[in-house]
Amino acid sequence: MKKETKKVILFFVVCIVNIVLFNYIFKWRRIISYREYEKSEKYYKEKIADVRINNMHFTFKQVRGVEDVETCYEKTYHLLKEITMAEHQEYKDKLRNFAHLKLWINDFTDNETDLKKRSLGERCYLDANGNICGAAFSYSYRYKTINENLDDANIRVYITNEKLMNDGLPDVSMQKDKICNIYDYNRFDLVKHNRIFNSSKIVNGMELYQGNVCTAYFDGMKYYYFCDFIGGDSAEIANKINNYCNAVYNLLN
Repeated sequence: MKKETKKVILFFVVCIVNIVLFNYIFKWRRIISYREYEKSEKYYKEKIADVRINNMHFTFKQVRGVEDVETCYEKTYHLLKEITMAEHQEYKDKLRNFAHLKLWINDFTDNETDLKKRSLGERCYLDANGNICGAAFSYSYRYKTINENLDDANIRVYITNEKLMNDGLPDVSMQKDKICNIYDYNRFDLVKHNRIFNSSKIVNGMELYQGNVCTAYFDGMKYYYFCDFIGGDSAEIANKINNYCNAVYNLLN
């Protein structure tokens, strides 16, 4: 065998060995070291800037734990008769008259396919006299992320004749036509673990926030609660908050 041929064969053998060795080491490193998000000791995001849209001012108040609005609502109305819009279309006009929202059920679009995407799970509750005293639905909308990508969001809406009795919710009983916002965020840090050395290390600058935001509004007769789950990094949360406020504003005006 010629000397040049041996060199070529040796070169290819060395390349194959290096590739196999690299894959083995890379795979082993993935086994011994992994990353995950863990709840941080720094529980709260320090501040969410107020948002002003036209003549409406959204001022956010930080609280320790926003209570589950849906559970609170269900407890208030669990003894009353529930009407589901999908099964009782005859209540559609009554429901619109009860909840004075700019965008409500079939009002905001003529496209039936788009309608199903944007308004979900409409239901109302009747009192002993057969009158609507509470309503709930989910409003879906699309918004642009900071990277200009379209994403879906969903606001749960609860409308009541009486304030939901819960310390974790905004109190707007004496604040007619004013917006009140509260939020609760858990901070999660990206942590890199190494099983061999039994150690873990926080990756600086790699934290995210997950939590709930609730906006309450009182028109003098009815209470409106708008709730959403918001998460991501700081920049995306600020962007999502602005889109959320715009969606709430469009519902109310």
